[in-house]
Amino acid sequence: MLDYDLTRRLINSPDLSKDFKKCVVGASNDSSEASASDLHPVYQHLHTTDPPEHTSLRSLLATEFTRSRVLQMRPQIQEIADRLIADMTAMREANLLQVFAHLFHCMSSASSRGCRNAT
Repeated sequence: MLDYDLTRRLINSPDLSKDFKKCVVGASNDSSEASASDLHPVYQHLHTTDPPEHTSLRSLLATEFTRSRVLQMRPQIQEIADRLIADMTAMREANLLQVFAHLFHCMSSASSRGCRNAT
């Protein structure tokens, strides 16, 4: 567990990065290296970018995750979780990440974007 101040220092440290192109062991700091913005768009998301790209992406999503919007989505998200848990309990054994977490993320994301049959 990290305290808030240490966490903020680590997040803002130029020595740490979520951009995997910057994290290759032995890689040079040459500016010609590709950043997340140079990659295919599927690799450009909150989990793989650093500021300012991360900040820009986060601001695009901020309006979808207000308290009122999250409360509005709660019944759909609960339905997805209940169904995945029911499916999982029918299994003799299950990998929680594969059987629940990954599907939950995909299905709840699709549902929040209005995709039909996401649940």
